[in-house]
Amino acid sequence: MGSAGTELNMDAVNKTKHQLFGYLAAHLVSANLLIGEKLGLIALLMDAESAKGITLAELAEKAQIKNVRLLKEWALCLLSNGFLAYTPGDTEDDDLYYMPKEVGVFFARDGGPFSGAWPFVSSMTSLPPVIDVMITKYKDGTGINWGDLPEPIVQAVADFFQPVYTHLLPTWIRTLHPAVSSKFGQPITVIDVGCGTGHS
Repeated sequence: MGSAGTELNMDAVNKTKHQLFGYLAAHLVSANLLIGEKLGLIALLMDAESAKGITLAELAEKAQIKNVRLLKEWALCLLSNGFLAYTPGDTEDDDLYYMPKEVGVFFARDGGPFSGAWPFVSSMTSLPPVIDVMITKYKDGTGINWGDLPEPIVQAVADFFQPVYTHLLPTWIRTLHPAVSSKFGQPITVIDVGCGTGHS
């Protein structure tokens, strides 16, 4: 039953409910990923992949975390969302956790083709101050300037695209602009016109 006696399409209601909770879950998972990064857990679990895992007690000791129970809740959140894997032990305390290498490529700081996603995720903590700015812009109609964004987001956008420029741009140029590509290796002058931090 909707407001003013109107009937609700419960299929549509349930669809919206699942969509909304999906967004909320993504927010919580992102927060846990950021917590893991700041505590050094992500790096430790990436290293544990080659050894086929590490117990939560060992992980807590290496990361200097005293609350193993809370660490378990953190690990189970990422495990259930596909960011971690584990090898069952004789007991739950013996379970070995690790981050699969196919996941770890997104969190590595090695300049690889997939490494740009993580800085963008970590910058999400800078969004709340932007909300008030956006509300003001909506009301006064002045528009949102690039300079209104906090520095972590500006840098994250740059870091997000840097692997693309490094690994894909040369291929794009060779394919789309053979005349320009033919000049590579020769002394040429290039004018880079645009915004950003200089990665392009």
